[in-house]
Amino acid sequence: MKIAAYYKRIIIIFIVVLFSFFSETFAQTTTWLITGSYTDTLHTAGLRAFKYSFENKPVVQSDSLNIPNLSYLTISKNGDKIYAVSENYINGQASIKLVLFNKKTGRFTLKDEIETLGKHPVYIDLDSTEKWLAVAYYSSAEIDIIKIQDNDMLSDPWKTFPVFGKGVLDNRQASSHIHSVRFAPKNNFLLAADLGGDQVLRYNFQAKTLYDQPIPVKAPEVIKLSPGDGPRHFEFHPRKQSILYVLNELSGSVSLFNLDSSLTTARQKVASDTISPLPDKGSSQILASPDGKFLYTANRGNSNSFTIYKIDPQTDTLSLVATQSTFGLHPRHFSISKNGKYLAVANLKNNQAVLFSRNKLTGLLTKLPNKVFAPKVAVIQFVN
Repeated sequence: MKIAAYYKRIIIIFIVVLFSFFSETFAQTTTWLITGSYTDTLHTAGLRAFKYSFENKPVVQSDSLNIPNLSYLTISKNGDKIYAVSENYINGQASIKLVLFNKKTGRFTLKDEIETLGKHPVYIDLDSTEKWLAVAYYSSAEIDIIKIQDNDMLSDPWKTFPVFGKGVLDNRQASSHIHSVRFAPKNNFLLAADLGGDQVLRYNFQAKTLYDQPIPVKAPEVIKLSPGDGPRHFEFHPRKQSILYVLNELSGSVSLFNLDSSLTTARQKVASDTISPLPDKGSSQILASPDGKFLYTANRGNSNSFTIYKIDPQTDTLSLVATQSTFGLHPRHFSISKNGKYLAVANLKNNQAVLFSRNKLTGLLTKLPNKVFAPKVAVIQFVN
């Protein structure tokens, strides 16, 4: 009986290992990279899909779509819908696009688009119910809230929230510039980074309301940054919603806030771009690893680098691990795969995305040989 139980255990272990192997293999054959790009008369495809075969195999483009000056995009949870902002439409208007993505074939279908009055949309986010979109406009300093209707079509903006502010740097902060908007992990707040006003705004948000008015029309709470910081993007701690890491483009730094204790005093401020001099710093994107152990930032200017920090599990503070090259020019955006194993960065000025494997124990990145050619690439996202 003991021998039979032993062999039964061995067989079960073998089946589990075999299942894990085939699951990983299948996952690798169904991973896509979606890129958005600025466009010109020679390169009109603002949206591209690439089949990512991992490690040493080439990255193959499967489809493209002519969307002018696609500066940012967000993707639904199951990866079949892409919401993108076009900074200027055919007649000069900015627009919001809904694109269907077939994960089996890698093909795009433009389903809906709406024009907007805001100038230069640079960020779009989808709430956790996938019924609301928030759009940030850099030049007109406003936020649009758009409802996704029951037939998945886009409504006209439910509400536009203008922002008024001013910073200390006249050339970049003469007025407010909204550079990003994100729904909080619990879907109870909408936050917006105002580069021009040195502030992050926090609006109360309720996705399900009787009258489809998810944000009360009242002044938002203000998270204050230091004069001249110029907040661009921000990241929530993956496991603690009250912990917020704000990436400051103009000062090349990261500010840590505990939103349960203070909206006006940063608990910590560390350098992100240690290479570019003022006023040429240009920190661009910030993300935490899925396990919440490391934080990554990208820096443009003279740096063209990643800065990697370890997140203290007790205090949530940051300690420098390393600075590594992005192996390209002007890293405007990067993404980390859901399993935390890979990172892809959009290097805009040399028209390519570079891929890295990520060490989950050390946080360090190792460049992979395969590259993605995408002219003026501005944003990149993984789809599994």
